[in-house]
Amino acid sequence: MKASLPFRHSRLSARGLAALAGFIVLMSFVAQEPAQAAQRVKVNPGFDGSVLALAGPDANGVTYLGGSFTAYNAVNTSYSALVNDSTGAVNTSFPSVSGGSGNGVMASVPDGSGGFYIGGDFTSVDGVTRNRAAHINADGSLDTSWNPNLNGKVRAIAVSGSSVYLGGDFSGANSVNGNTNRNRAAKVDTTNGTVDSSWNPSPNNAVYAIAVSGSSVYIGGSFTAAGVTVRNRAVKVDTTNGTVDSSWNPNLSNTVYALAVSGSSVYLGGGFAGANAVNGNTTRNRAAKVDTTNGTVDPSWDPNLSSLVYAIAVSGSSVYIGGIFNGANSVNASTTRNRAAKVDTTNGTVDSSWDPNLSGNVVTIAVSGSSVYLGGDFNGANSVNGNTARNRAAEVDTTNGTVDSSWDPNISGNVNAIAVSGSSVYLGGDFNGANAVNGNTTRYRAAKVDTTNGTVTSWATNQAAPTLDTSAATISRGSTVKSDAWTKTGSTPGYTWQRCTSSSAADCSDILGSTGSTGAWWGSRNADIGNRVRLKAVWDTIDSTLTAYSALTGIFTPSVTTAPAIDQGLVSGAPKVGMSIHSSFGKWVGYIAGTTTMSFQWQRCTTSDASSCTTNVGTNFQWYKPVSADAGKYLRITATMTTNGQTVTASSPVSSAVVSAIQARRTTVRAAAYKPRVDRKAAAQR
Repeated sequence: MKASLPFRHSRLSARGLAALAGFIVLMSFVAQEPAQAAQRVKVNPGFDGSVLALAGPDANGVTYLGGSFTAYNAVNTSYSALVNDSTGAVNTSFPSVSGGSGNGVMASVPDGSGGFYIGGDFTSVDGVTRNRAAHINADGSLDTSWNPNLNGKVRAIAVSGSSVYLGGDFSGANSVNGNTNRNRAAKVDTTNGTVDSSWNPSPNNAVYAIAVSGSSVYIGGSFTAAGVTVRNRAVKVDTTNGTVDSSWNPNLSNTVYALAVSGSSVYLGGGFAGANAVNGNTTRNRAAKVDTTNGTVDPSWDPNLSSLVYAIAVSGSSVYIGGIFNGANSVNASTTRNRAAKVDTTNGTVDSSWDPNLSGNVVTIAVSGSSVYLGGDFNGANSVNGNTARNRAAEVDTTNGTVDSSWDPNISGNVNAIAVSGSSVYLGGDFNGANAVNGNTTRYRAAKVDTTNGTVTSWATNQAAPTLDTSAATISRGSTVKSDAWTKTGSTPGYTWQRCTSSSAADCSDILGSTGSTGAWWGSRNADIGNRVRLKAVWDTIDSTLTAYSALTGIFTPSVTTAPAIDQGLVSGAPKVGMSIHSSFGKWVGYIAGTTTMSFQWQRCTTSDASSCTTNVGTNFQWYKPVSADAGKYLRITATMTTNGQTVTASSPVSSAVVSAIQARRTTVRAAAYKPRVDRKAAAQR
């Protein structure tokens, strides 16, 4: 029998909650889907649907969020998003999860290596068929090897060693791997998702919770049998072949939604109630403690709650319970507790001092140190402690449940998931839009607030900016400027290069056409001459836009690839006095027609060594006619190109020695005087 839940809600992953909150919870409440899907409205930035599952942050600072949303920050995320803990940046290369009935991701658990196992009602990941379960690698890509291929919803996941345990609605022939019969529970390997041929508990109805402890797997749900063995709503099976533990039989009268294992005890919460509710002979209302050996109900532990339990957290000698129970005699059948109660682990006696007294339902609990964080739909005046306004999230102490007078996130919509990490509290739920958090800040279904006063903090924090590979004062045109990739886990930046007309950042503007998601490099061009460039990196984050800039480069200058060369003349391969010589133009980088100016200067050199070229001769032309003073000396030409105030100079090689006019005439005379001798007398006789 399915209980009707008051609003959309979720669970925290077993490992994530234990690691973050510091208490022992191997599996917490896993929600069934609501009767109808929430209306989807595209929003920007943030999620366009409810956040139903929250796992992490893991050791790499990555948080996985799942739910019914299909877009995040105008990026099509389709039911899932991978978000960096320090930057809040969504991984834009993270696979798109889609298909199914719209409930999307219903369970998520870290794989211990930066990736996640996800389950739900989807049928596709990144365009690749993945039915109801998938493994996302640490880099955000789909694990193409892992494919359990289930034919029904996955509501619960637990990872232990090299095995992944799945629970949900899948059943019948070909229900797992497309070829194997598994009903509502399956064990697959972590390598490729191949079903374990031996492990087959086969519950006959939905599974909502799974916890692994040692060599045992505890399963909770709405089933009444596991295989051929009668087991009502809870069963213990071994990790090897799924054989039902013949001794362990809590035998509950109604659905189990929450399950926590602590030491030798299993705490169960849900809808079971009345005579014979546990063990078939014991009255327990909505919560029970049974041993791990045979499931015998603890005769002393009896919180005796008046209505449904959705969340259980065990911390030390205390058990914190959240749900919809309220009013007179709601706990221990004698004590008023509204939606949250603290009972001891010994007999379930309600703590007489601890009374948050909430006006609305509690569906998620996180314990951290001396604080208990509660999330749900309570709101308005007198919503906590009967005298304090808190909207959907509250921090109370572990001693008496007094609300923290400073901590007030003030959330506009239901809070379905809470996780605590260090000095931050992560919230997921249905809140969205303007004034969604703190009554003045826009957030879309996910928020990060501090543990001190609940003030919303930016999920985005500026870190070290990109670093360029040059710090030179000037850079030659034609050079390529490179940047180290400003990468962070779970983020893919967009890059834009900017051109700066001065050393001031205020004079930098985007270069048209330079934006891209890859290639943090810039091939300089003529327009850069006289200017600088820098790199701008931008991320869309969970609550804002993160932007950072590299330092500016030096000023770009023109450059030369081939220096001018002198045509030394026709006489003896050397320049000669009175005969013009010519220089080639050379090859230059950064010449802009109408902007660039070229100047030429001829120089006289006393030797063939370029260092001796100290006397300027001639004019600003590529042509020069040596004069008598050049005789016996050497020549070279120096060319200067100026573009946008930046200059580059190149000189030709030193010429051969200049031939004097006399030498030139003597050579010419000798050539003209030489004629073959002719014997005229002999010629006449002929």
